[in-house]
This record gives sequence, C-alpha cells and structure tokens, in this order.
Amino acid sequence: MVLRGHLIKLFTLVALLSLATGCATSYKPVPMEVVGFQKRSQIQTYGDVTVEVAVPSIEETRALFDVKLDKKHIQPVWVRVKNGRDDFPVLFLPINMDPDYYSPAEVSYKTRFKSSKKLSRKKDQYFQETAFHGYTIGPGDEQSGFIFVKLDEGTKAVIVSLYGPRVSKNFVFLIPVPGFRADYLETDPEETFRETDFVDIDDPDAFRKALEEMLRTKKALRKVIPSILSSLGISMI
Repeated sequence: MVLRGHLIKLFTLVALLSLATGCATSYKPVPMEVVGFQKRSQIQTYGDVTVEVAVPSIEETRALFDVKLDKKHIQPVWVRVKNGRDDFPVLFLPINMDPDYYSPAEVSYKTRFKSSKKLSRKKDQYFQETAFHGYTIGPGDEQSGFIFVKLDEGTKAVIVSLYGPRVSKNFVFLIPVPGFRADYLETDPEETFRETDFVDIDDPDAFRKALEEMLRTKKALRKVIPSILSSLGISMI
C-alpha cells in the first residue's frame, strides 16, 4: 500500500510538471475548410492571372496549426495564384510581401515540441504540406498555400508580386483581420468633432496660409513634416 501511494504521488507529480512545462501530448491541427477563414478572402485579377488572399485571425491560426504562432510574432497569409495563360509561367516572389518571411521549416522549428520528437516531425510535415510551394506557376496551373510573415494586428497589408513575360504586377490587398479593434474604428467623427470644427478651404493660397498659422501653434507638427511643407512651398518662419 505504501508503494502504491508513492507511485500515485509520482505520477501526479509528472503530470503536473508536464502541464507546467507545456509538454505536448497530441498535435491536432484543424483543416482549413473547417476553420473557414477563407470566406473572408479577397480576389484580384489582372489579365489572365488571378490572386486570392486571406489572413486568419490569431484564434483561427491557433486552430489551423495547433501552436501559438502569435507568441513568436509570426502570421500566416494564405495565397492562391491562378495562371490562366496558356503560353508562359508567372513567378511569385514572397520577399516583396515581407523581406524577412519565414520558411515553413523555420516556423515549425520555432514552435517545436521539446518533449516529443514524434509530434515535432508530424508538425514539420504539416507545415510543409500547407505552405506555398512552387513559386513558378506554369501555364494553366495554380498554386496555393501559406506564406509566414511577421505579425501585424488589425488590417494586414499584403503585396503579392508576380513576374513573367509581359506580366509584372504588384497585387496590393488590405485585409481586415478579426480580433483586433483599432481606435479609429471605435471613433465616431460626428460625436468627436463639432460642425464648427471643420473649415472648408477651396483656395490653395488660403490653405497654405491656414496651414502656416496652424504650424506656428503646433510645434510638434513642425518637427514631423518639414519636408512636406517645403515641397508645398510653405514658409516655416
């Protein structure tokens, strides 16, 4: 009975230590179609080339990869490129999306399970399978997958650069990401400002004079935009 009691205490201690150190016991990422973030995708077309982009929220990302990429300041961006041309391939360069973008192997290593090599290998394979591969999209082909970039909360700016014969195009997307409410989204201009706070100035000379007067009393602005004022021909005296 004494031995049994010691064994129970030992197993309890091991379990508590596992929880405390974050030891993984399973790896169960949720399929993309179940998470449903692609419903918010945006699509742009240029000639015969179509680009689709979607950005999962932090919670959706945790479900998709079963790890907390946000804790490593990493954000997955899902991209699909369709090359509808029948003559030439197009080249996708992720470096224009983020010069410091991560490879799937690097992301998986940053979130490795130190307690289980088997689960880490399973995760490695999953990251490879879901990442964007084949940056050259052949005629009539399409490629899709995740590009891993630095984390930006709120609206995500995504640039998808494609190159090819007679094709050189930057597709620019602004993707609102759920889970983050910026201050400007919470502000109602009609409640914040009175109607008398707004002044309509149609004459360029009158606008310059009004801006000069404002800058004389707003020293902070004078430090921020001197180059802009110079290009407008506005005196700082």
